[in-house]
Amino acid sequence: MYNSRFEEYFSSKFPKRQLKKPLFYNFPYGLRFDLKYYEMGEVEGCIRSKKLFEAVHSPDDSMYLITFVDQDIDESKIDCDNVILDNYNKYLDFKCDYADLNCKQVPYRYYDIYDELDEVITYRYDLSFEVSRFNYEQFINEKIYGNYYGDMYIINQNKDIIFDLYDRRGVDIISKERNTLLEIYHKFNVWILDHDREKIDNTFKL
Repeated sequence: MYNSRFEEYFSSKFPKRQLKKPLFYNFPYGLRFDLKYYEMGEVEGCIRSKKLFEAVHSPDDSMYLITFVDQDIDESKIDCDNVILDNYNKYLDFKCDYADLNCKQVPYRYYDIYDELDEVITYRYDLSFEVSRFNYEQFINEKIYGNYYGDMYIINQNKDIIFDLYDRRGVDIISKERNTLLEIYHKFNVWILDHDREKIDNTFKL
C-alpha cells in the first residue's frame, strides 16, 4: 500500500511542476554548476558535488530520496524493487526494508510522439529520513563514477530545495524561492556553468 506524503508535499511546494531532467530549465529558480569533469576528471567532480551538498543541507534537515525507474512492461517489478532497496541501503545508516520504501506507478515523464507508451512502465520510489543518516559521500561517488540505477533526486524538506547531481558533468540546485539560493549563488559563483551564466545572473545578481 502506498502511504507516502511525498505527493502532497511536492504539489504544495512546487505546484504544476514535474521531477524530470533538466530541472534547471523546468523550474523558475535554479542554479546549474559545472563539475569540470572533462577538464579535471572525477575527483574534482566529487569534491565540488560534496561542497554543494553540504552548502544546501544541514545534518538535522529532513530529506526525500527519490528514484524513478522506467522499464519494459515485461520486466519484473520484484527485481527492480530489490535493486532499489540494495542501493538505498548502501546510502543509509539504518536498515531499510520493503515496508519503509514507498513505490508508486506513475506516468512516463519523457514522452514524445515516437514512444510506445504501452511498452513502458515508470515506478517512483521515495524514502524520507534525516540528512545525518545519509551517506552522501558514497552517493556522490557512485553518481560521478556512473554506478547508479534510475533517475535520482534529493529534496530538502526543511528548505524546499531540490538537489540533482544529474551526471558527472553537473549539478542543478532548485528552489521555490529566489532568496533561498542567493547565498549559494554568491559562494559558488565561479562554478556556475558558463553556458547558463547569463540566465542565472539575470535572476540572482543584485
